[in-house]
Amino acid sequence: MGGIWQNVVKGFGGFTNEKGELHLTPRLPKAWDGLSYNIIFLRRKVTVDISHERVQVDLHGGAPLDIYIFGEKYHLENTILVEYK
Repeated sequence: MGGIWQNVVKGFGGFTNEKGELHLTPRLPKAWDGLSYNIIFLRRKVTVDISHERVQVDLHGGAPLDIYIFGEKYHLENTILVEYK
C-alpha cells in the first residue's frame, strides 16, 4: 500500500525532496477533481491540497519553511494558496 501512496504523491501530487527542500509540481489527471495528502517534512506536518485551479499548502506547527511550487519559492508560515489555470 505504501508504494501506491508514494506513486500518487510523488507522481500526481508532484512532491519531491530536493536537497532538503520541499518542491511541488502537481500533475493532476483530468478525470480527478483533486488530491489531498499529509506529509511529515523536516519534522513538520504539512497538508497539500491540489485541484485543477490551485495548490494550497498548510503547515501545522513548527518553524516556518521555504517551499517551491512550480519552481517559485514561497515562505510557508501557516497557509499558502497558489492559483493557476
